[in-house]
Amino acid sequence: MESKPNPEEERILLPTLTTNYGTSPPNVKEPSKQTFYIESSKDSEVSVPLPRVQFILAIASLFIAIFLVSLDNTIVSTALRGMIMDLGKQELAPWVGSAYMVTSAGFATLYGRFADIFGRKWVFMFAMAMFEIGSLICGVAQTMETLIVGRAIAGVGGGGMNAMVLIMISDIVSIRDRGKYQGLVGAAVGVASILGPIVGGAFSDSSVSWRWCFYINIPFGMVAMGVVSLLRFPPFTGNMAEKLKRIDYFGALTIFLAILCLICPLQLGGSTWEWNSAPVLIMFPLSAVFFAIFVFVELRMAKDPIVPAGMFVNQNVPTLLAYAISLGAIFFSAIYFISMFFQVVFNNTATQAGVSTIPLVLGMVVTTIGSGIFVSKTEKYVPLLYAGPVFMVIGATLTAFLDGVGVYGLTIGPIP
Repeated sequence: MESKPNPEEERILLPTLTTNYGTSPPNVKEPSKQTFYIESSKDSEVSVPLPRVQFILAIASLFIAIFLVSLDNTIVSTALRGMIMDLGKQELAPWVGSAYMVTSAGFATLYGRFADIFGRKWVFMFAMAMFEIGSLICGVAQTMETLIVGRAIAGVGGGGMNAMVLIMISDIVSIRDRGKYQGLVGAAVGVASILGPIVGGAFSDSSVSWRWCFYINIPFGMVAMGVVSLLRFPPFTGNMAEKLKRIDYFGALTIFLAILCLICPLQLGGSTWEWNSAPVLIMFPLSAVFFAIFVFVELRMAKDPIVPAGMFVNQNVPTLLAYAISLGAIFFSAIYFISMFFQVVFNNTATQAGVSTIPLVLGMVVTTIGSGIFVSKTEKYVPLLYAGPVFMVIGATLTAFLDGVGVYGLTIGPIP
């Protein structure tokens, strides 16, 4: 029988994909609103306790996974020029990044539910396998279309790995220590973001070729998969047919179509398509329609919704989602286009362009580690939510004034 916590000990926190929830006891204030509580009020408790050696192996393998995904996001930016020179079809080049983002965003929402249905370990293994298969296809691609398909498959795995790393860390680490470990995850992302452009540029400039930007994922990914396969997470139990029935297929389809109809015109508008062309004018409204259908499905139809409505009882959840989307849009745009700026405007090599992007991500590494420690020590995060956008707006504004004159002591003539 499910035990209820003492209301005096109850801590109301943001819901996560990894915590078991129940409805609040009758004596909770404002009974008309559905609230959620964490079943254990002790910050030091761990959902899945692991022996010390297994814990170290688990953390190491999860860090490898998030490092590879983050490296894959940035390593392509400086190697993109080499891919275009080798495979041609420059007009399709933006899809090398967008194909990954579309499938990553579309499928990432599914992994939290899959982890609850099929168990953490095997869902993580599936995500890693998809990432490895996609990387292999990219490495052997002989056409730009094949490369884009490989990136889309890798995105199916990459989105899952991003989600599963955070879910599994939440399982094996207590609430009190979670900030520190998530800060370390952010540091791994930052280090990968620094190394990615440099390594991608070095591969592109050398005889090794840009293909090793993808081949490099395979051996390290296999190591992470091997380690995770040895860990003792709660096993998969129950009837497979019954579990498959729990999957919200219609919700998954509508959210994927909504994201696809949003990304395509944003990506192709102004280049392949005119902004006032029929595809752009049709797909934007279609995206809104599919999002509305998705919301209806989650609220009224799905037995096990991908996005439970209870997550949004706390108004902080939609606020933080909008916050993350806004900052992510700035960061990933900068990663992809600043390195291209140095290659096109200054005629830098890919390696030089990678080095030039180091200041962009070095600050992120320092502040990510520091903010994780700050939150764990003080249990305060609101000051960081104000400070981050301020610095990002200042940096983005200064970056917008970059031109071909006077940077790094160079004077460059007009761009032909």
